Amino acid sequence: MAVGAGLLILVWSSYFFAYRSVQNSFTNSTERALSSETTLLEDHLERSFNLVTTILLTMGEMTSITMLTPDVLTPDELKRAISTSHVIRSLSLIDSQGQVLTSSNPANIGKVLPRDAYSENTAAISWRIGEVRFGDVLPYRDLYDWSQNKTSPTQQLMPAFYTVEQDGKQLTWVASVNISFFHNVWSRIDHNPAVEIAVFNFNGQKVMSHHAQPIDTSAVFGQLFQAVSKQEIGNFYWGADGNLLVVYRTKTQSPMIVTSIASMDALSAETEQTRDFLLLIAILGSVLVIGVLLALYRLYIRQARAAAVSDNLLAGITTHLLMTRSDLDGKIEEVNEPMLRATGYTRQELIGQDHRILNSGLERPELFASMWNTLASGQIWRGTFRNRTKTGDLIWLTATIIPFQDEWGKVTHYVALYSDITQAIRLSQEYEREKTTRLALESLNQKLRTEATLDPLTGVANRRGLDEFMQQMNEQSDLAQMSLAVLMIDIDHFKKINDTWGHAVGDIVLQTLATKWSGSIRSSDLLVRLGGEEFALLLPKTPADSAKHVAEEMRMETAKTKIEVADGERPLQVTISIGLAYGEHVADQTIDSLLNQADEALYAAKERGRNRVVTLAKL
Repeated sequence: MAVGAGLLILVWSSYFFAYRSVQNSFTNSTERALSSETTLLEDHLERSFNLVTTILLTMGEMTSITMLTPDVLTPDELKRAISTSHVIRSLSLIDSQGQVLTSSNPANIGKVLPRDAYSENTAAISWRIGEVRFGDVLPYRDLYDWSQNKTSPTQQLMPAFYTVEQDGKQLTWVASVNISFFHNVWSRIDHNPAVEIAVFNFNGQKVMSHHAQPIDTSAVFGQLFQAVSKQEIGNFYWGADGNLLVVYRTKTQSPMIVTSIASMDALSAETEQTRDFLLLIAILGSVLVIGVLLALYRLYIRQARAAAVSDNLLAGITTHLLMTRSDLDGKIEEVNEPMLRATGYTRQELIGQDHRILNSGLERPELFASMWNTLASGQIWRGTFRNRTKTGDLIWLTATIIPFQDEWGKVTHYVALYSDITQAIRLSQEYEREKTTRLALESLNQKLRTEATLDPLTGVANRRGLDEFMQQMNEQSDLAQMSLAVLMIDIDHFKKINDTWGHAVGDIVLQTLATKWSGSIRSSDLLVRLGGEEFALLLPKTPADSAKHVAEEMRMETAKTKIEVADGERPLQVTISIGLAYGEHVADQTIDSLLNQADEALYAAKERGRNRVVTLAKL
């Protein structure tokens, strides 16, 4: 009896212990698997939307009057701009009326989008990354279907907008984000249908989902938002019986919340079967060893499935990203096809080699020292650096290196995911070259600041300084192609000031106004005293509307200026008349001709009563 009781106690104790172990193991492995899956999903989404943002911001910065010509922004050129991004279906430029001016997809050109689709304040905007706005997911293949409200049963897009002001006109770059790209990646994960992938914005809207569950997502988001406000990464159980596990991940700078929502009841069906099986063993008094072995076997199968889910997820993500796997010493153990294509090496040439084979030699040693310190602590490292291909070419990579740990928390190997951002860097360099032109103007003005080219009374450029400025503008091809606005300025009734107050007071008026005007213009602008009370102001690379605004501001501010002329005397106030001329390209219309046009406009301003800005030619 004692032995039987002991065996019964042992059988039932083993049963309860095994069941609790299986349940806890199932819960922990599910949480880890979903956490790992959510991490990779969030990283993939973040990189995809950051790439879209980078391309839109770069195209926005590069937008100029010169680039808006049909021979520059051709569909082929725009295709090349997005050729490395599978997430962007098309890249288009629309005007303020919503008409597509140019597009990487020729079918979009000429189509008109509804105004409320891309407005700053429209309710259709799901989230923002900086100044880039992302709209709702729409059932269209591309802009040409959207403009005609022609829905697609299989294709979806999410529009991303970036608006720029160019010469007083509002232009918007539109990237059609291919939602099928994400669904294809998620389908490769092949996880249990009881787990939903859901992407929320911070307004509680579910933007995208996969394997949707029959739950009230608005109620889930209420608790999700509270959790995110306290901790950016985590999980919680939800529902009346707590059967839904919600694993989430976001960042402060990220506009999206990536979640995996698992129905624990559906996932634990096998666990319930295991409990019944163990119960049957306990009732029949089966051999304890067999029960233990079966329990261990079930546990092994469950862990193997969790590992398979992680492997499938990694395979899906690395289909579109560059990937290497290395040991703890940095020796390459595995490399995927995108990485081979990007570097030009074969698999045999890289396997077993140290990562230094790809090192460009251009990065500071501190960068890699910091990377190894971070990985040694078991943390994920993110950074950007340059690698060198087999042919010696440089490529820019943004990397995320993940230290993988075994069940005891020991790091066993590293997996590195890379995004090739070389094209985006090159576009940024083109933008820097554009800035060089303006620096050349500032350098030119700096050269003019010598005694020989300055008016001794006012300290601004004299006629000789203007001549040298015109000569160097015509000699430099980059400067000769830019636009130029010319303001001819005359102080109203200046002779009366000299006759009434004397030339010394007249000199004070000239000095005061010249100082005030000089302090309100850019370093690349040029203020010239032509003689007497007549001045000229040259505004390089200034749109016509902006030049007119500058002239009006100068006229109004001058009228408000009080000029102290003598102790006890009431300050003088004067007005000015301004003639304005504008040329699109200095090479097409000489500065002399612009000065003559501005002088004629100044004469007209005096004829019309002074204290005004006049433009004879249409700007």
